[in-house]
Amino acid sequence: MSQKSLLFLDVDGVLHPLRLEFKDGKIIDDHCFQPACMQQLKRVVEATGAEIVLSSSWRAYEGPRLKLLQALQPYGLTFTRWTTTLDLDGTRGSQILHFVSQNAAQVGEWAVVDDEPLLRAAAPGSLMEGVVAARAVKTDGAVGMTAADADALIAILTGAGDAGAGEDE
Repeated sequence: MSQKSLLFLDVDGVLHPLRLEFKDGKIIDDHCFQPACMQQLKRVVEATGAEIVLSSSWRAYEGPRLKLLQALQPYGLTFTRWTTTLDLDGTRGSQILHFVSQNAAQVGEWAVVDDEPLLRAAAPGSLMEGVVAARAVKTDGAVGMTAADADALIAILTGAGDAGAGEDE
């Protein structure tokens, strides 16, 4: 079986700025899935052939997953897998590493895009922190994914350099 590059995707703060807006007691999501952010995601996938694996909290419920699938469709993008919702050590980074280890024979290069630190519970300088940090690009949650973020992800997924230094910002 051939190996596949994987892109672990967060949604809020990556595909749109992270903000909650309410009207009449309901969340307004008109700001979700900004075209500029979606184009950057498309560029990463096209340049690398990476499969999107959902690592966002959106993975936990069918409604948000379906909404994301609908938003990805106009860009020719999709996902069929997501990381575990098990707590593990309480970090998204540990859930991603669990996914990679469970699918190791099929995983080539992999990268993570998220607006949050992935290993809050990990001891600074730990091996786990180093593995994830070297493959993570941290977006500005107030902006979402930029061209520079996409370039860094492409570099990680193509093995073109250590572009993941943004994780410790």
